[in-house]
Amino acid sequence: MAITLDGTTGITNASWTTANRPSSPFNGQMGYNTTLSRMEYYSGSFWAIVDPDSTSAQYPIVYTIVGGGGGGGRGSTSYPAGGAGAGGVLQGTFSANSGTAYTATVGAGGAVVGHNAQYSSSGSNSSIGGTSLVTLYAWGGAFGSNTNGAGDVWGTSYGQGGCGGGGGSGPNFTYTTGFAFFGGPGTNGQGNSGGAGMAFNSGSFTSGGGGGGAGRPGYQAPTGNGPVGTAAYGGFGAASIITGTTYGGGGGGGYGSYRTDNMGNGGTGGGGQGGNNGAAAGNGSANTGSGGGGGGVGSFQAAGTGGSGIIIISIPTRYYTGTTTGSPSVTTSVSNTILTFTSTGSYTA
Repeated sequence: MAITLDGTTGITNASWTTANRPSSPFNGQMGYNTTLSRMEYYSGSFWAIVDPDSTSAQYPIVYTIVGGGGGGGRGSTSYPAGGAGAGGVLQGTFSANSGTAYTATVGAGGAVVGHNAQYSSSGSNSSIGGTSLVTLYAWGGAFGSNTNGAGDVWGTSYGQGGCGGGGGSGPNFTYTTGFAFFGGPGTNGQGNSGGAGMAFNSGSFTSGGGGGGAGRPGYQAPTGNGPVGTAAYGGFGAASIITGTTYGGGGGGGYGSYRTDNMGNGGTGGGGQGGNNGAAAGNGSANTGSGGGGGGVGSFQAAGTGGSGIIIISIPTRYYTGTTTGSPSVTTSVSNTILTFTSTGSYTA
C-alpha cells in the first residue's frame, strides 16, 4: 500500500481490493480500489467512492421489491376456501446519495389459523427507505377467504392487499347454483384481484377462488357442477426487471371434490397449490412473495402459509461500495452489481 512520489510520473496512490481494504482505516484515508476501478476514501464509518464524474455524488439504483404473500383460507368439512393473494411487486429506479444507508426490509409470509371461524394473516410489507428517499413499499398479499358449513359471513369475507385473496365457497343456502363469493381487490401498480369462489347445490364440486398474482388476477371458480369441474388457479406472478425471475404467484383455490385429480394450481412465481379431499394445500415458496393455497375439505381443511418476500437492487459496479448488512447475496451482470436480500439488511451508497 505504499505511495510513490515522483517528479516526472506523478503520485501513485495506495491500492487494495474490496476484500483487502485496510482493517483499521482512519478518517479521510484514500486509495485506489482495484475491484471497483475507483478511488475511494474512508468517511469514518464506511468507504465512499471519489467520483469526479458527478458533482452531486448521486447514482441510480434499480430495484425489485416483493411483499410477503398472504395465508390461504381454511376450508370446512364440506366446503373449500380461497387461495391467498401474493405480495405486491414494485419496481423502478431511485437516485442514491453517496454515503447514505438504505434499509431493505423484507416482509414475512402470512400465517394460517386452526379454525374456520378465524382468518389467516395477510403478508407483511417489504420496503426500501433511507434519508431523502420517500420509503418505497410493496404491500403484503391478502389472506384467502374462509368458509364453513353454514355458509354464513365467513364465506363472503376476503382480504385486500398487494394482491387480493380468493373468495371462499359455501352451500347454496339462498341463491341458485353458481352464486359467487367475490375475491378481494389488489393494489394498483403492484398486483391483481382474487378470483370469486362458487356455491353449488352439491358441496362436492365447489371451489374457492384463486388468489391474485402480481401479473394476473386469480382465476374464478368454474361454474360447471359435476366431476368435470376443476379448481380455480392462482394468478401468475411478474418478472423482475433485474433478473427476469418471476415472483408473486397467487395461491390456488381449494376444491371440494372427493376426487384427487382436481387441484387449484398455484400461480407461477411460487404460489401454493389448493387442497381438496385427498391432499393438503401447499405453502407459498419462501422468498417469492407467493400466496398460500386455499384449504380443502374433510381431513384436508388446513390452508397453506404465505411465502416471504424478497428485495433485489442493481447498482452500477463503478459506484458499488461493498458496504452492506444482513448478508445479501452479491452477483454481477455486465456492468452492474446485484444485491439480493432474503432478510432485512442495508446497503450504504
